[in-house]
Amino acid sequence: MVIQDDTLSDALIRDRRFNEEIRKCELRETSAGENNVSLDQQASSYIGKIFSVIWFEAKQGGSSRIASVSQGIPQQIDRSVDATLILSKLGEIEDTAKEVRKVLQQTKPKATANNVRNRLSNLFSSTFTGIPLNVLNHLQKSVGIIKWPHSKNGTAFRLGSKYIITNYHVVRLIYDAMRANPFRPDDVTISFNFVSTQHSLTNYTLRHDRMKFHMPFFSEIEDLDYAILELDIDEDMEIDVQDGNGISGQNEDQQIPASLTGNLGRIPIEPSAINILGHPQGQAMLLDARCTLKITTLCEFPVYYQKSFSLDDIMVSSDTRRINYETCLLHGASGSPVFTNEGIIIALHTRGFPPTGTHNNSVFEQGVAIFEIMKHAKNLATKQDTLDIWKDLFEN
Repeated sequence: MVIQDDTLSDALIRDRRFNEEIRKCELRETSAGENNVSLDQQASSYIGKIFSVIWFEAKQGGSSRIASVSQGIPQQIDRSVDATLILSKLGEIEDTAKEVRKVLQQTKPKATANNVRNRLSNLFSSTFTGIPLNVLNHLQKSVGIIKWPHSKNGTAFRLGSKYIITNYHVVRLIYDAMRANPFRPDDVTISFNFVSTQHSLTNYTLRHDRMKFHMPFFSEIEDLDYAILELDIDEDMEIDVQDGNGISGQNEDQQIPASLTGNLGRIPIEPSAINILGHPQGQAMLLDARCTLKITTLCEFPVYYQKSFSLDDIMVSSDTRRINYETCLLHGASGSPVFTNEGIIIALHTRGFPPTGTHNNSVFEQGVAIFEIMKHAKNLATKQDTLDIWKDLFEN
């Protein structure tokens, strides 16, 4: 804040980031060349200008708010490294702003500039790790869009020799649509690697008996909300085998997309940012990278805010078999793989939590842990004597 007739030294001291020691420094205006400016100048003439500090007579035990330098040697305080680091890491502005706001809210009021800078540097170095292109190339080829007439779409990905996994509520939506506006099960198609509208796709159908799809394992919406569906393919059709860089064999168009069974894994104890590949609103595949993980549940919201949600939502948001996060991939992305930067699929994207009775955006989204799905399916396989199918899905 600048008061009329303030000198630059008066304004800096009132700002409380500097003490009387600032009077032993000189300012160098960097926003218009390299002009030295006396601290006795009127502050009102320099509003909005950028300065570096030239420190001449540093004393032992001086202010901790000004970087110390060798006594008697002029030195400019260089902030450029920190600024370059932060600017080079910004990425998605909204996600970044949320993370920065969280860091600043957790910072003590009297924290030093160095402390804040270090906390922000740690944030960016841990949050914005890149995803190798070969990882994305491998995953996207085995992620598919499920389409059916007169209605919405879902997302799925390949497992085992001839199966896909999606949410059970996607299957329920298909059945509901078939009853409302009858169509054949063969009208439900799955297309993989739909990353552009500019190239043709191979459409697969689902194996079925009359009007029911083959689902060796599934869990109702109220529980884990997953469904394993069998593709209707020839038994002798080859499965695509990719190399370490996600490069397919010679006859890629005539092969079933590769299984992602080898990419399944547990949720890390201290997970960093996660990523989602899916088809919201039936669009070509979208990647939401660096989704913000949330440990918050609706139970931790203020009581007056909890009234905006159903009791079921509040209970499900606290389910330890699930993981909460924020993503921009909403309707149509159900069934998407949730994965780490290393390509480990840790969850099946399942739902969001919008206030009850509204069409507002969700306060956060949720996925079901892959290992919980594996355990549930194994229990079913043991009871049904179908462990061979379970091993095909989750071990090969």
